[in-house]
Amino acid sequence: MVKQLLLWAALALSPVALAQPAKAADPLSKATLATDYLERELGARLTPLPGKAFLPGQSSKNQYSPEQMAAVRAVLGADSPLQVKRLPAATGSSYSITLPAGQYQDSAENLAWETGSLVARTQRDGSVTVRGQMAALRIADKVGATNAKGIRFESSQQRDYWSGKSEVMVDTIDISPADPKGVSGSFEQFRHRLHIERDGKGYGGRLEFGIGRLLLGGHGVENVQIAARLHQLHPATLGQLQKEGLARQAKGGTGRDSFDVLSRNLPAIKRLAMRGATLELEQFSLRYKGHELAISGSFAMPNASEAEFASRAAVLNKLHAKLDVTVPLSLLRQIANDIAISATGKGKQEISPAELGARIYEKQVGDLIAKQYA
Repeated sequence: MVKQLLLWAALALSPVALAQPAKAADPLSKATLATDYLERELGARLTPLPGKAFLPGQSSKNQYSPEQMAAVRAVLGADSPLQVKRLPAATGSSYSITLPAGQYQDSAENLAWETGSLVARTQRDGSVTVRGQMAALRIADKVGATNAKGIRFESSQQRDYWSGKSEVMVDTIDISPADPKGVSGSFEQFRHRLHIERDGKGYGGRLEFGIGRLLLGGHGVENVQIAARLHQLHPATLGQLQKEGLARQAKGGTGRDSFDVLSRNLPAIKRLAMRGATLELEQFSLRYKGHELAISGSFAMPNASEAEFASRAAVLNKLHAKLDVTVPLSLLRQIANDIAISATGKGKQEISPAELGARIYEKQVGDLIAKQYA
């Protein structure tokens, strides 16, 4: 489980996830290949398997193509960029792993990162804990630039591979588009938590996202909170996914989708849903200028078949969703007034901000009543 928990966090802050997705016909960038190397190499070193010793200091037996290793040398500066040191430990074992600070630039992208470090510890019961940090990461390409600062993560894995916890925290993420007409944005106090544990004959878990402040195009919301529970994660399906994940880790992927985090995990989500997995949305809330929006509900696809995942329309037709939405009228009025002020300030309207705001407010309320939300 350490591989999934830790490396999902690392990938979320990597060039693969933050850069603009490339077109299918484009060759894989060197940064993508180097990031894939780090994911697979750390996964192999930090994932304890039954009957195998925990030896992060040894290079894995993963297979890497000559093209990928050339990218690793170009981007990370060495064939073996990870520096490993064994630390004193009263029980179990303890290791530090460091990725030295560096930068890389070519005609397509410009990357720079501070030193990344983590400490992995094993206990007598076979569990593994990992804590790591990176002070800053910058990614720039033809689309724009992303700067992340204060990256920290923690994870724990139990002996059964799947049970464990993870937490990722980022102080700030700033996004600047290359196009002057594009929308800039920033995230403050980003947090992601995941907890998976045994639940009867299967597994269940809880997923949390939090953003202290989100600013997009000059408009901001605060205290964004998302919490959801996962139910009925079938152990047989998880076991098969584990085998497939370890195979990809060892041999690498084929095709562009195997290097894309979302594309690679969609088939797993589909198979878990077909075996009865459900998602319960406990909380989705945010505040806008003192007004709070709150949503809760559940999502499931009972008795779904392969055909019902053939298209987005088929998925939506099969999806059973129940939502409880609380939208304060004061929030709608505030949004309407802000839209009106913005529009009239740009000379787009001949009426006053107050009159335009009233019209927008009435339309919003009418739409909510029609959808039975108000």
